[in-house]
Amino acid sequence: MLRKVLVIFFKMVKTKIVCTLGPSTNNLKVISGLKKAGVSVFRVNTAHGDFSQYQRFVDFAKKVSVPVMLDLKGPDLRICLKEPLKVKKMELVKIFRKKFPYFNYDIIDSLRKNDLVFFDNGLIKSKVKEKSKDCVLLEFQDDAVVLENKGVNVPNRRLKVPNLSGKDLDVIKFAKKNKVDFVALSFVRNKEDVLRLRKLTDSLIVSKIENNEGLKNIKEIVMVSDAVMIARGDLAVEIGKENVPFVQKNIVDLCNEFGKSCIVATQMFESMVYSVEPTRAEVSDVANAVMDGADAVMLSGETAVGKHPILVIKELSSVLKEADNHVLPKVFEVKNDSESLIGAASSLLFSLDISKIVCLTSSGYTASMISRYRVGKKVIAVTNNDLVSSLLVLSWSVESLVMGKKHVVSAKTLLKRLKFIGVLKNSDKVLLLRNKKEYEKKVTNAIELYDVKDL
Repeated sequence: MLRKVLVIFFKMVKTKIVCTLGPSTNNLKVISGLKKAGVSVFRVNTAHGDFSQYQRFVDFAKKVSVPVMLDLKGPDLRICLKEPLKVKKMELVKIFRKKFPYFNYDIIDSLRKNDLVFFDNGLIKSKVKEKSKDCVLLEFQDDAVVLENKGVNVPNRRLKVPNLSGKDLDVIKFAKKNKVDFVALSFVRNKEDVLRLRKLTDSLIVSKIENNEGLKNIKEIVMVSDAVMIARGDLAVEIGKENVPFVQKNIVDLCNEFGKSCIVATQMFESMVYSVEPTRAEVSDVANAVMDGADAVMLSGETAVGKHPILVIKELSSVLKEADNHVLPKVFEVKNDSESLIGAASSLLFSLDISKIVCLTSSGYTASMISRYRVGKKVIAVTNNDLVSSLLVLSWSVESLVMGKKHVVSAKTLLKRLKFIGVLKNSDKVLLLRNKKEYEKKVTNAIELYDVKDL
């Protein structure tokens, strides 16, 4: 069984797919189909649903051996209404502190005259005209209908709202109990937000970049995160949609520099919520994200509530497979001896007939750093740590395996084991990267070349 699973596993595309679960994927048959179509990580958006639903999704994911990401809803500012609010262009509407209509967090003191207040992912725009002790007066820019519980954004204004909601804290406990692989933190503003969460969770942390403050502190956020998600929905509302493509490229470059996995998210194949194929623009968007250097792309409504979740993954896998073939190698300034050695290894791949790279890693460092060079070869990361293995599932062209110490006592023992389980073939020439002296340390100090047929 192990051999069969691994053979299927190593046929996946280099760019990874994160797939959101929801009503359209709420059974084991569909979830199994999603994995076979190419999903690397299942995401559960905890802004929706309840814990019984989350438990079903986690249990399903474990049955098919796919890591899970629980997405914390964060501050999640919303409008609370008794009934839909119909407004006319230039109409003035009062939003109160303690009676309908009101915001689910008391932000009135944080607002200033002429601040923009957006509803429903920026589709409905208003401006602060006046405010008093008990309410704020908004002027709406167009005819619209504001629905109950729709999201609210106030660009360029830091609001006094908690980084983690009460439900988020419950989700963190749930993640710990169920040994969930990833938690995604919404609206990350600075490294302190990440470090506070680090004290509460054993899971890997994916920092979602979706506001101006997060962009201002992006380097420090990347350095303390396990992975980064470019959440283009709220980000577009906060900084203007015309700025998102350039910000996306900058964040991807920064993540590549530090060897951190980068996920590009939101509306990748949005038309396939209903359609049986993506638009040409969506195909170009996905392909360009891959060629920029994204490690993974994420689907939301396309699979959570869409009509054809498995077909979406098949279509996306097809686009990714072709885009992967057009990814160009990258060059980086090295900062230490390990990076120099890994950089030298990436150069050897072009002068030697290397078919696969094997990394022996305890932290994921070696595999992540070789992945960033985009050399186009399959990277097989062998670790003794389940969480490290899950982390590397998000790295471009990396496939991870967990092995006990008895299989890694020597290079030949390790490679023979990989050959036995079908990961390596006699025709493979392999470059092995490892720490020969102190396996537990974040250091790479050895490059070894092996012909598998000679083992």
